[in-house]
Amino acid sequence: MGFPAKMFPNSIRPTGRVRSVSGKMNQKESRYAEQLALALQAGTILWWKWDCMNLKLAANTYYRTDFLVMTKACELQIHEVKGHLEDDAWVKLKAVAEMYPFELIVVREDKKKYNWTYEVVDGAPIVAAPPSTAGAVRWPK
Repeated sequence: MGFPAKMFPNSIRPTGRVRSVSGKMNQKESRYAEQLALALQAGTILWWKWDCMNLKLAANTYYRTDFLVMTKACELQIHEVKGHLEDDAWVKLKAVAEMYPFELIVVREDKKKYNWTYEVVDGAPIVAAPPSTAGAVRWPK
């Protein structure tokens, strides 16, 4: 059963995506913020901030960070919390990795194992079979 065309013209038909509310973390981000708070207490990171930076990718195209994290080595990383990654989001992440000097990490929650997985977004051009790197899963798989 679809939506009646008279009720929802093409320009305003629901797309199935949930839009985030500006200035408020979603549930996954809230859980990851708790994880970062624990890492800060344990001393494994020095600092973190949520939703704090916009990066310009092109005219009228920006990427807004989920989390900016400072490691013990005083390096800034961008942590992007995702449950599912659409193609357009992947293209933006790839562009950020190519244009800016931050390590960009996609963070996913594994609810079955109660832990988080981390994938480094590589800024290098896409090749058919990317070389494996010890210690990090390269994006794309």
